[in-house]
Amino acid sequence: MVARIATARLTREIGIIAVAYFAYFGVRSLTEGSFDAAFANAKDLVAFEKNLGFFVEPTANALIVGNRWLINLANWAYLWGHWPIIIMVSIWLYRKKVERYVLYRNALLVSGGIALLLFVFYPVAPPRFNDLLFVDTVTQYTSQYHVLQPAWLTNQLAAFPSMHFGWNLLVCIALVRESRNPIVRAIGVASPIIMLAAIVFTANHYIIDGAAGGAVALVGMLLAVKIKKLSTDTPAEAAAAPGASTGGR
Repeated sequence: MVARIATARLTREIGIIAVAYFAYFGVRSLTEGSFDAAFANAKDLVAFEKNLGFFVEPTANALIVGNRWLINLANWAYLWGHWPIIIMVSIWLYRKKVERYVLYRNALLVSGGIALLLFVFYPVAPPRFNDLLFVDTVTQYTSQYHVLQPAWLTNQLAAFPSMHFGWNLLVCIALVRESRNPIVRAIGVASPIIMLAAIVFTANHYIIDGAAGGAVALVGMLLAVKIKKLSTDTPAEAAAAPGASTGGR
């Protein structure tokens, strides 16, 4: 009975993730905004950063251009430090702490939904579209990008917020809170820091995109906590819980 419930739950989780993945990227690609609006919004964000004195993205991008080793390092971090990390942490949580897994899964789904609304109503052209100031290191120096995120699922104007940073921040929270291994926790802390550097150095996002992604992820986490408090175990889940058998044995 317990094994049957566990199998059904795993099947349900795989279905939820599959639907969410294709909904996120599918809707994102179908709702690609106006190029004029996206470039205008990007210009506004640049002006905002300049007013605050931290428009350093062209300098950061220029630091790695011309150095193939640094380009490969930044590209590798951008591509392989996101979805592979999220998948591995999700599997670990599901196997070790399934209830905590549900919390972080909900945080990811809710924050993804918020991000979709922003992609629709506030399209932003990424820095790499300005080829006078930036070099697109990912598309110019590697083809691995299309393996992890096919072009037909990509919205080129979905730079704000950066969920590369936002979801890596959720990974950080998960590893720091749920692991007692200092090495694992250190990896968790490093994950969003490395990703923030990667999205800026590769000219895929402005710093403000990363800040917005972090804010969206934290809102998603807070709402996931509220969802958890409001939810109750289903009869099947209660039956599968330790000590739920007849007589409490």
